[in-house]
Amino acid sequence: MKMMKQILTATLLATAVTMSVRAQETQPAPAPTAVAAVPVAVGPITNQPEFARNISASLVLVEVTLRNENGSREEAGQGILLNDQGVILVSGGLLPEIVPLDFIKDIKVRAPGGKFQSVPAKILGRSHNRLFIFLKADKPIAGTPLDLSRTANPDLGTKLLAIGLMGKDAGYGTYVGEGSVKARLNMQHELVISNSFSLTRSNSPVFDVNTGALLGLTIPSQGENMQLRLGNQTQNVELSDGDQTGTLLPWSEIAGMLKEIPTKPFESKRGWLGIDGITGIEEDMRTLYKITQPAGVTIGSVVPDMAGEKAGLHSKDIILTINGKPFSDSIVPALMVQHYSRATMQAKPGDKVVLGILRDGAKQDVTVTLGAFPKIPSEMKHVYSPQVGLVTRDVVFADTYTRKLPAEQKGVIIALVKNGSAASLGQTPLAVGMLVTKVNDQEVNSQKEFLDLVAKEFKDGSPREMVFVVIQRDGATAVCRIDLSK
Repeated sequence: MKMMKQILTATLLATAVTMSVRAQETQPAPAPTAVAAVPVAVGPITNQPEFARNISASLVLVEVTLRNENGSREEAGQGILLNDQGVILVSGGLLPEIVPLDFIKDIKVRAPGGKFQSVPAKILGRSHNRLFIFLKADKPIAGTPLDLSRTANPDLGTKLLAIGLMGKDAGYGTYVGEGSVKARLNMQHELVISNSFSLTRSNSPVFDVNTGALLGLTIPSQGENMQLRLGNQTQNVELSDGDQTGTLLPWSEIAGMLKEIPTKPFESKRGWLGIDGITGIEEDMRTLYKITQPAGVTIGSVVPDMAGEKAGLHSKDIILTINGKPFSDSIVPALMVQHYSRATMQAKPGDKVVLGILRDGAKQDVTVTLGAFPKIPSEMKHVYSPQVGLVTRDVVFADTYTRKLPAEQKGVIIALVKNGSAASLGQTPLAVGMLVTKVNDQEVNSQKEFLDLVAKEFKDGSPREMVFVVIQRDGATAVCRIDLSK
């Protein structure tokens, strides 16, 4: 089932939000090399329906510079103009959540109507499902906002037309992709699958060829798994192309998001139960506990002092319903987890959710008042200390939880080590992800304390070395001595 493998992988790539709290730092790095597919038709849209000829006026190119002390790289993607105020929708994949906001230095928008002259833009925030980002241009964009007055959901066999803009190397030309709906999947997000490489790049509007109704937006797909035969040997290869995809999110999946366009910078608050390690129930468990419905999820652990524990949830509780209704009808455990995540994704802090659970063979209802999803590393301020060559930030929940440390653990996290700096050299160099608790026998409780302590050490003279007490990712404590004499 090669197609199913491709679909499942595409879902993982498209999903920007999970119940996991294990976010990690990131820094600019070269993009992976992929085998490119032959592009679809490129050039003026002359033989397509009338509605298609005007769509390119709603599309813009978005260029982003990611920069930190180890270098920089340029990223580019396609945006969609949503209103006359210059609000633009881009794929969340262009700026993943793990990228620290302090590493995003420049955002520029180029619109066909403005002869592709660049216009600076800023991030407004992410959509609630975390799959898209809203930008706001610093001045009006010469374009036509996407028409949302005629929409529909695609059915099996529906003929599709996607419209996109090529990149700079192709002269920002308009191009189209045509396909038909081969499958609709209800996973963590509802997905519509067309022919491989039949549509245009990520974040392209997709229409019904016959009616002109907007059906959804394309998302990246992993590519096509193939086998290359060399004599008597075979080699698995993956064919992919960033300008072509066969996967889209249907209108039902994006309608709510497009109706809540932000008007000023915002932070999308996500509700959180405070439970982790969720798994779908197997058939033998349904038989053992006489569960008549096909789906349910088992709680792996309950985070101390969070909403789930306060409501009385326990590890090994089986969640069967949400607000009185089953959240999945699948018998596949992995899909049960995805459907559970989807059912809770739109909840906000303060919302009350009634969970129907099975505990020790007995059913009961537990009402949980959701808390706020903890801050993730990229939301924290990242500051560079040139004296030692470190970028650090304050501790977040994920740092202590994954190391099994007390929630009140103090210190700073190393987010980046500058190549060739004192921190990167010697017998015991510092590394990304270490939690610094002491510097030269001085306790470190926060980012500010760390920065003040480093500044004081150098103000008092030129230290020959600095000693850092750190907690590594596995929870082990270590001592790192940094030679500053060179």
